[in-house]
Amino acid sequence: MRYESFQQLIDTMDSVGYDYKKEILEIEKKKQAFLSESVGGLGLTEHIRTMVYAQLSNNRPWEPIVANIDKIDEIFGGFDLDFINNTEPHIFVEEIRKIRCGNRQIKRQMFCLRDNIKTLQRIALDHGSIDNYYHNENLGVVIKNLSDSSGKYKLKYLGVPLVCEYLKGLGIEVVKPDTLLCRILGRLGYSSKIPASHWEAIEICRQIGDEYHISQTMVDTVLWQYCAAGKFEVCVAKPKCELCKVTCCKYNKGGL
Repeated sequence: MRYESFQQLIDTMDSVGYDYKKEILEIEKKKQAFLSESVGGLGLTEHIRTMVYAQLSNNRPWEPIVANIDKIDEIFGGFDLDFINNTEPHIFVEEIRKIRCGNRQIKRQMFCLRDNIKTLQRIALDHGSIDNYYHNENLGVVIKNLSDSSGKYKLKYLGVPLVCEYLKGLGIEVVKPDTLLCRILGRLGYSSKIPASHWEAIEICRQIGDEYHISQTMVDTVLWQYCAAGKFEVCVAKPKCELCKVTCCKYNKGGL
């Protein structure tokens, strides 16, 4: 197998009784519930909500955001378009910071929110609906157009990882190539660089999914839990190599 080390990550978690599947099942359950409530396509409200939550996940733990979902929904008025357009951006910044769900980019994110909504509306106008575009265009093209500074539908303050998080939240099969995921893929030797690039990570994870016949959600969640604070937490900045069953890793060969 080309990606044998991926199974070794799972074996490591299994060997100590860590239930990595629980997180995957919860994510799949929420995704299916979200999609079943939106038969016939997602509305603008759902897209705004998913985009904002993707932004809130920027370089910070996810658990406090999950714990405050009801409060966040209330802060944004249920992500109603008129409510957002009639609320000053600094109010969103202040209220999000009060519940400790902000990040380093929160001010810029909120002050660009109306512009990003206009971009979503332009996508809908050009393609009949936002969903039509996301599901009928090549995924790589969609990601590039939403994340690249020269992209046709650039969403401000959403780079490749956050655009992928947004799309993943809509039920689209893609991983979020954040720092943790790109670093572990490099350490596993799946890339010539540590960390792997965003685009490399997306392609590598697609190939892992194909090899193991599993969803991108499972690939993403296994890798993320192996690295994330408060989860399995083995392949961290200073990894706990003594706990890991991976037989081929670049970290002990001068990698980072």
